Amino acid sequence: MANNSNTTNDIEQALDSSTEALDSTTLAKLRQIRHDALMLSPRPPVQTNRWWVPMGAVGVTAAAALVATWLTTTVAPQAHVDGIEDIEILASADNTDLYEQMDFYEWLESQQGNKQSDAG
Repeated sequence: MANNSNTTNDIEQALDSSTEALDSTTLAKLRQIRHDALMLSPRPPVQTNRWWVPMGAVGVTAAAALVATWLTTTVAPQAHVDGIEDIEILASADNTDLYEQMDFYEWLESQQGNKQSDAG
């Protein structure tokens, strides 16, 4: 370890002594080159960039929750009922004998249909 530290000190002294021997014009040019190099170095990322990911996640989650709520609370349109007159007849208590014997009337209609197809 002692050898490594001596070598580092020797190199440092050699570099310092070489810069002391430079004239003022060369030192000015070196300072300008150093300044230009530092100005061209990439800038550290802006600290606000780290907030885009969490804020985006919160926004997407909120949007998904709103859409889910909207879809569950939306009432589906009711189907159009063609037989409003039938509902009125079924709701009235006047003539229910017809509907109580509906199977008989369906059978009777099928029998009449069979007779017509046999005759034709």
